Amino acid sequence: MNKINIVAVFCQDIREERDELISLMGILPDNINVIAQDAVASTPGMPRLLSKLCMYVRIHFDPEFDLPEPHMRLVSSSNQTVQLGKIAADIVDRAKTEAKKKGNPLAGVIARLEVGGLPMRTGALRLEVILGDEVHLAGAIGLSEVKNEATASNG
Repeated sequence: MNKINIVAVFCQDIREERDELISLMGILPDNINVIAQDAVASTPGMPRLLSKLCMYVRIHFDPEFDLPEPHMRLVSSSNQTVQLGKIAADIVDRAKTEAKKKGNPLAGVIARLEVGGLPMRTGALRLEVILGDEVHLAGAIGLSEVKNEATASNG
């Protein structure tokens, strides 16, 4: 069994429901199209911005494994980095304790992240989780530029 499994899902919104349920709205495909800068009416020379991008990160791990405090970041193709936060050590410890108490072979922690105002550039956005000295790729989304709205549907 792997000691750690990490996955990130990119979506338009994350909602907290009753009874500790979470709903992911508008789950994005691995690659999306964005309208080219010259095809939109905006101030010349100003980059288009992604108004909102949500990420749901789930980390499963062996309750006997000493999981370092997870730190998350978003990295663009041009290596621009946005620090997204961390999952506190006490939350990791609580997940381990609960899994052991209930006999669950996996402990789990989640992070719900939201960013806005990101420049819309072609290339990939990587969501990385840093565990001590190790960097884990949790998810990635590719952005491709198209010339008009008719072809800007997700693909």
